[in-house]
Amino acid sequence: MMYYWGGIKDVGGNTLHIRPPYCGAIICFLAILACFIGDPKHKWWAVTAIGFTMMMSWGYYFSGFNNFIFDYFPLYNKFRAPSMILVIPQLLLPLLAMLGVDAIVKSTAPKTALAQIQKSIHCHRRCFRYPVPAVYVVYLSHRQRHQITEAGT
Repeated sequence: MMYYWGGIKDVGGNTLHIRPPYCGAIICFLAILACFIGDPKHKWWAVTAIGFTMMMSWGYYFSGFNNFIFDYFPLYNKFRAPSMILVIPQLLLPLLAMLGVDAIVKSTAPKTALAQIQKSIHCHRRCFRYPVPAVYVVYLSHRQRHQITEAGT
C-alpha cells in the first residue's frame, strides 16, 4: 500500500520544492514605516488587503471566517490551498515599502519626517520586544525538571 510522503508532484512527476513566503526584514520595516508616513489614500487599502488575505491564508486554523468566505465568495473554492493567497501580501508589502521610501524622499519638513520615523522605530521595538521573552521560557513538566536536576547531580 502506497502512503503519501514528500513534496507535491508536478505533471511530469518531479517534486516541487515549496518554500514559505518571505519578504525580508527591511521590506517589512519600510512597509510599517509607510503606515506612519505614507499617503493615506494608498496605505489603507493595501493594509486592509494584507490583513484580509493573511486571515484567508490561515485556512483551517480560522475556520469560521474561512467557511464563510468559501461559501459566499465566488471562485474562492477553486484554490488548491488557502495559503496560495499569500502572494498578495508578497506583492503589497514591497509596494508599501516603496511608498514609505517615497514619502521620506519627498518630505519637505525633515523634523516631522524624523518624528514619524521615530514613531515607527518605537512601534517595531514594541512588536519585537514583548513576544521575544516567551521564546526563553522553558516548557517542561515537573517530572522532566526533576529528571534534569537528578541527571546533573
